[in-house]
Amino acid sequence: MPVALANAVQAATALGVAAALVWLWRSAADFELEAAALLIGSGLATPYVLDYDLMVLAPSIALLAARGLAQGFVVWELSLLATLWGLPLAARPLAEHTAIALTPIVLAMALVFILHRANLIPTGFALHRPRGLRR
Repeated sequence: MPVALANAVQAATALGVAAALVWLWRSAADFELEAAALLIGSGLATPYVLDYDLMVLAPSIALLAARGLAQGFVVWELSLLATLWGLPLAARPLAEHTAIALTPIVLAMALVFILHRANLIPTGFALHRPRGLRR
């Protein structure tokens, strides 16, 4: 991709992330969702993210897991949290061998998921508590 086009796509992505974060922080969402989105959005807004930069996902995972334990998990939420956890281990080797940048895809999915959890994006997914996680 030409550099000018790549810069334009990156700028549009950063503006989109900023707009989503402003929308979320101005809503009635809980602080846990806002903080997790800010951490995940910081990875999306940069032009590149390496595996060591993804350590910022640890508090996001903790915040989202605590929220899920308290209110129930969406059907695919545990899979997303596991993917976020494994991303720092798998992203670089996958990109080196296949030229597929998995990180922006997973981070964008996580940000959209958080907007869903904040009831800003309606979907048909129901909340439930998986077995073994009941109080």
